Amino acid sequence: MNVLQGFDDEFTITVSFEKQLYAVLTKVLSDALKNETNEDLILGTFDQEYRPIYLKFVQRVVNRAVPELGDRYGKEDVRLSLVEVLNSLTGDNWEYSGESVQIKTLEYSNESTSTVS
Repeated sequence: MNVLQGFDDEFTITVSFEKQLYAVLTKVLSDALKNETNEDLILGTFDQEYRPIYLKFVQRVVNRAVPELGDRYGKEDVRLSLVEVLNSLTGDNWEYSGESVQIKTLEYSNESTSTVS
C-alpha cells in the first residue's frame, strides 16, 4: 500500500491496492502504446469498430506484465484485483484464467483484427 506523507506526522492518505494497480497498468499500457504505429490499434482506443484490436493489445501487454506484477505485489492480490481494474480501464470484458487475463467476449467487426497478435 502506498502512503503519501509530508503534511504532518498525524496526516496520511492511503491508496488502495486497486488504485495502485490501476495506476501501474495505466503506465504500462501508456508506455506500450507510445511505441505502436498500427493506426487501427490507436483507433481502437476510441472507435468501437476497432475496439477488438485495442482489447487484444491490452490483453497481450497485461499478460506480459502479470508475472512481474505478481512478484512485486503478490500473486494472490494481483489475481483478486486484476479483472476489476481492467474492467474499470476498458469496460466489462475480462476474466482471469490460470496466470493470465482473457477477453470474455470479442466481436470482430473488421477483417484486420485477425492480423494483430
